[in-house]
Amino acid sequence: MLRTRFDAERLRAALLEGGPLAVVGAGPIGLEAAAAARRLGVEVTVIESAPRPVAGILGPRAGAWLAGSGIDPSAVDGSGRTTAPGVFAAGDVTGSGHWEATSRGGTAVARALLGRPELPAAPPFFWSDQHGVRLQCVGDPRGARESVAHGDLAGHCFELDHLRDGRTTAVLLAGRPASALRAARARLTITETRRRAA
Repeated sequence: MLRTRFDAERLRAALLEGGPLAVVGAGPIGLEAAAAARRLGVEVTVIESAPRPVAGILGPRAGAWLAGSGIDPSAVDGSGRTTAPGVFAAGDVTGSGHWEATSRGGTAVARALLGRPELPAAPPFFWSDQHGVRLQCVGDPRGARESVAHGDLAGHCFELDHLRDGRTTAVLLAGRPASALRAARARLTITETRRRAA
């Protein structure tokens, strides 16, 4: 709480003990606390989910002037490294999309921090339950021709292969077992490995 003089004095006493300090939320109070901590020599990190701090109040240009880190979190390598040394990013901040990609990003960052080699990129994947049927898509279906590989679209259990330039780029599974998902992932990984080797 930072509402009274007593709150401010208590915060100042805590800041004088040293840092670092993480401030979650780049609203006016959060930024005031961060600025006060910096004046006391404390290392501060401000965490904000919006693209700019206080942009809703001050507008985007003033928001950018207040707290720009110069780091573009969407420009990360396969291990989550940003352009700033020692700074990694994973999850929604990277614009990676569905939560499954976010989970992979966190794993990649952890491997990099532990000094382990980067794993080969897995095909994109997402799933969703729709009207009692689990849909799972491995790969990138955009711009591809669809072909029924198993089952019937009139039923609740089928597979659609997505083909582009003579290769399978994605597999959509509806109501299929886990073994079918494993097979689809393996098939796409083999296809991508052959494409890279060619």
